[in-house]
Amino acid sequence: MARWDRENSLEGTALRRIEVEYEKSICRAFSSGMSVVEIARKIGSAKALLVYRTLQRRGLVGTGMKRSKHKGPSYLQSALKRVKLSFIQWCNAWGFDPKTAEEELAAQDTSSPSLILMNGKRR
Repeated sequence: MARWDRENSLEGTALRRIEVEYEKSICRAFSSGMSVVEIARKIGSAKALLVYRTLQRRGLVGTGMKRSKHKGPSYLQSALKRVKLSFIQWCNAWGFDPKTAEEELAAQDTSSPSLILMNGKRR
């Protein structure tokens, strides 16, 4: 029976090492500029919330944002809902103020993709 415990211990250590490397990879991707949703897609996760919580545990995303009356535009809400991320979490991951982000997104004319601006340039 002692051998079984030793094997479990080795297996647990190996799994923990894999988990640490996996989390480091997520953090590197985020630090290089990838969004939470992009990272989730890249690793094949249907839920961006898993990536978001990993980044919170590692201190790259703050934990101070709580529920808010700001929900964001409906087109963004539905997209975020598919990846299990709230508008507040999305804002927090990008470092946006939810009120300002909601106002800016509401002011944008999203009827044509050519009108959406990114970094001051047409997309």
